[in-house]
Amino acid sequence: MSDDKKVLLLLTLLTKLTSEKKLQWNATPPPSSITDGSDDVVSLHFETTYKNQTISLYERRHQVYTDEDQFYWTGTIVVAFLDGSRRNLWEYSEPSAAIVNLFELVRRSAAKVDDLIDDLLSDSATES
Repeated sequence: MSDDKKVLLLLTLLTKLTSEKKLQWNATPPPSSITDGSDDVVSLHFETTYKNQTISLYERRHQVYTDEDQFYWTGTIVVAFLDGSRRNLWEYSEPSAAIVNLFELVRRSAAKVDDLIDDLLSDSATES
């Protein structure tokens, strides 16, 4: 099995575990190993632990220079494995629906959107 297929399977598994609330992600400041020596901006960074491995998921924003002498901002979603000192040991950033879906689910989960909606619906049903 190719490495890309393995990573896509991992992303699918992380998405499943997150949607089942078996995996909790925390918004954390990005480790210096991700930000130091770079002009990139990490706008959102999340971490979780799965089978004793710290997994980092974040959006890296950076400027791209065009042929028309202009810059524009773009972003890349990255999944990375961190060691005990939060050093970035490995990362994957190939664009895919799997990595985008995981990132959006983790954002929604970390913001507790579903809990808030459930609370609002429960309050609404009680008031009726």
